[in-house]
Amino acid sequence: MAASLPCPRGRRPEESRLLQSCHSPGASDGHARQSRADAVRAASTRALAAVNTAIIELSWQIGEHISRKVERDGWGQSTVDALAAHIHRHQPNARGFSASNL
Repeated sequence: MAASLPCPRGRRPEESRLLQSCHSPGASDGHARQSRADAVRAASTRALAAVNTAIIELSWQIGEHISRKVERDGWGQSTVDALAAHIHRHQPNARGFSASNL
């Protein structure tokens, strides 16, 4: 059995095993490619989940801010319009933060 390589920082043990199998002397090219593809797919899935989590947290924070502001100042104070304009000024390339989306 081949010596086990250490897990690179941030990599899960199962991914290291997938990549280690690519380095095994007896591994076929097809198996090695599939192992790499599986590792890429697993990393992509985790990345997408992290992005989705961050977007959900941001949405909750924005909603909480709007709720507090409306409670304090009332809806007639253009709370959402002002926030949308502020986001656009400070993050002009940000998409999805129009007044109607907020």
